[in-house]
Amino acid sequence: MPGWINDIFDCKLEFEESCFTIIPDEHELVYTGTEKEIKCFDGKGAISGKLIIVPPEGREVSHNGVEIIFKSESDLFAGASSGGPFEVVLKKWVLLEAGTIGEPIEVGFDIDLAELKLRDSFVGNNMSFVHSIGYRIVRPWYTFSVRGDERIVIRNTIATDDAPAPPSESIIKVDDFGGVCTFDHGKCVFNADGRIIGNVNFTEMVSGTSVCEVAMLLGRTEMWTSTNGEDVTVRYHVLHTKEQAPITCEEAIPVDISLAAKGSEDDGKDGPLPPTMLPLKPVDPELSAEHVASVTYWVRLLLTKSPTAPGGKPSQHWSTHPILLLPSTDSGISGI
Repeated sequence: MPGWINDIFDCKLEFEESCFTIIPDEHELVYTGTEKEIKCFDGKGAISGKLIIVPPEGREVSHNGVEIIFKSESDLFAGASSGGPFEVVLKKWVLLEAGTIGEPIEVGFDIDLAELKLRDSFVGNNMSFVHSIGYRIVRPWYTFSVRGDERIVIRNTIATDDAPAPPSESIIKVDDFGGVCTFDHGKCVFNADGRIIGNVNFTEMVSGTSVCEVAMLLGRTEMWTSTNGEDVTVRYHVLHTKEQAPITCEEAIPVDISLAAKGSEDDGKDGPLPPTMLPLKPVDPELSAEHVASVTYWVRLLLTKSPTAPGGKPSQHWSTHPILLLPSTDSGISGI
């Protein structure tokens, strides 16, 4: 019986083709391993289209209103803790007030994305920050509302609300291994296709201290709530290998690393990483204030100290700095 087992209305969202481009669906590839395509919208532009509503032939069906819904949420991948998904943005617009529909109709809508204070879509190791456009036709209490949605990609948003001051300290220092190791990366704001350049300097080496490996890591922290998130290493560059003679005295190691180039990580791939995502705090009354999404980056200097006795285990020593990762220089976005 329509309206009980199946939706009584046949509905379809159609978007103006000038509003979007078609790109590979990275979220679907990571989430299910399936290659699909998805619509991508400019976060500084608009989403325009229409909702087509078709009632059963020969019938006039009542409803309690028709809504268009925009939603942003943190969708967790397998292995990430804390459940989910977590809704961060929930906007609703009334397309039709309560009434009846007795023949096919088309209801237009136009959403100004720049007014919504969004964040770009993001696909990480633990979570994907996704957006969707949906509809709801409200039906009487004794039956079910008619719903549908389509996931989309948002790019090129420029978030400036509540932006924290960028990091300012550029000298990483490790001094708990029997010497002093410093690296001055010169700045704390980088483009995703930029480079980290400088020198790793070993000084004040205590007699008997031996460092067998030096690595530079780029990592990020993916947060889906204000208290739940995970760290992941996205670039692992070995600057001095265990096969080389250990470092036992003052030495300088030159560093020139492309942030868009993979390191020695097994599952790494070349290409610019997604930029820093400033914290997005829910403001819509139906959402939990704890569902704050963000993505921050950091650089880490990691030393592996040789064992002090035969058969002993090496020890690791490190220091970490936050950095701000901006979009790549060819993205067309001037900043975050």
